[in-house]
Amino acid sequence: PVIKCSKAHKYKYKTMLFQYNKKNYALFIDWLSFSVTIFRPEDELKCPKGYRLENYDGNNIFKKRAILLDSQGTKLITMLWQPHSSLLSKHLMTVQFSNEVLYFERERECLSLLPQICEHIFNSFSRLDICIDFQANDTQNAIIRKLFNGSMYVQGKSEGSIFWHESEYKGIKSKAPHCLSWGSPTSKIRCKLYNKSREQNLLFPNGKPDKPYIVDIWKSAGFDVLKMWRLEFSMTSTGQMQWAGKNITWNNYFDCDWWYMLFLSLYSKRFVVRKNQGERKGHKNNDKVVKLLYLPEMTSALKWKKNKNPESRPEVVSAIRRAMKELESPICQSSCYIFDAQSNALKQLVEHTGYGSWFLTRYGKSVNQYCDELSQNVGAGSFKVGLKPSMSWD
Repeated sequence: PVIKCSKAHKYKYKTMLFQYNKKNYALFIDWLSFSVTIFRPEDELKCPKGYRLENYDGNNIFKKRAILLDSQGTKLITMLWQPHSSLLSKHLMTVQFSNEVLYFERERECLSLLPQICEHIFNSFSRLDICIDFQANDTQNAIIRKLFNGSMYVQGKSEGSIFWHESEYKGIKSKAPHCLSWGSPTSKIRCKLYNKSREQNLLFPNGKPDKPYIVDIWKSAGFDVLKMWRLEFSMTSTGQMQWAGKNITWNNYFDCDWWYMLFLSLYSKRFVVRKNQGERKGHKNNDKVVKLLYLPEMTSALKWKKNKNPESRPEVVSAIRRAMKELESPICQSSCYIFDAQSNALKQLVEHTGYGSWFLTRYGKSVNQYCDELSQNVGAGSFKVGLKPSMSWD
């Protein structure tokens, strides 16, 4: 079958509408955040001419937060910088583009504004959500109900959540799902399937959508706006991923074909629906595969970065972080003797595992520098203490 793709330039929205097997789909990027290194974190941010820059208090990770708005009051960019924790580089800033920026194709405008706000260099993407909206037919609705009642399942998923509501059909009340998600809160890639029409308040009397621009896209594409569902993949720690062996770049992002291939990669590998027939035996699974969306199969081109160092093991990272957490405990902070013993143990752990370069890259300083700086607040006396470094860990 021929895939017909378009960037929908005839609309004012950034989306990709395509058809496969006579079924229409709308593909979106729904969340985008990334990190940058700013040259002078102590300087005040500059406001580009014709825009409004609002400064706020930060959160539990960053001291400062700012939001850039255009002349119409539309939020464009949220920026967080100056980490509380000495474990994070003081030059780190995280940037998020608003939802409207993503749908109205204003990313290039925002990228051109960032250098006017502060001098910086791009590090990597930190979170990217990609999704497909589709008009659910009877077969797809049946699959969703079976995922809800357990007669079908998503392969490889052992944790998730379900939200449902009570509905009535021909006088009979029953439970109907409107949001199913898979993946633990710490999962780097999470999946969600939900009733987008309901989320946009279209199924309620006199309901007004929170994001009318999404509904406008559906109408322009000829969808029934009361039957829309969304399958969404949320990817965090995107900087640790590669596409076809290379880091994900802005060139990837601005290529709609890449969006399509990325979604196919995620869908083919991470949303395999099977009937619960009891044919799972160890690693062998003979339960029948069922397709929610009839899309082409694709061998995944999305991979986690491979660390060339053989010592790169999760258990080593956990051991280092446990040792660091001990250093911020009251007993270590109150006694120079105990602190020295614990800091020496941390240094030896990093040295013997060959994790020096990892530590430097992750925290922006060597383990020796980290211990030296932390030792300045150890012992008796009066000290000013900020948030604990562990509050800003992954």
